[in-house]
Amino acid sequence: MWRELNGVVGRYIRGVVLDGLVVGALAAVGLWALRIPYPLLLGIFAGIANVIPFVGPLLSAGHSPPLRGRSDRASPGGCGIRRRR
Repeated sequence: MWRELNGVVGRYIRGVVLDGLVVGALAAVGLWALRIPYPLLLGIFAGIANVIPFVGPLLSAGHSPPLRGRSDRASPGGCGIRRRR
C-alpha cells in the first residue's frame, strides 16, 4: 500500500511541476510579446504561483497590469505598440 501511495503522490507532484513549467514558459513568452518589463521574472513567478490552487493564478494575473502602466515601452492599451513622441 505504501508503494502505491508513494507512486500516486510522486506522479501528482511531477504533474504539478510540469504544469508550473508550462504556465511559466507561456506567461513569459506572452509577456515578452506584449513588451512587459521583466517577462522572465514574471513568468517564473506565474509558474510558481500556479502551484497554489485557485489563488495562485489570480496572483500571477494581477502582477502584470501595474507594471504595464509603469513601462515606457508599452502602450496604454497593452498591445505592445509603441507610442509616438
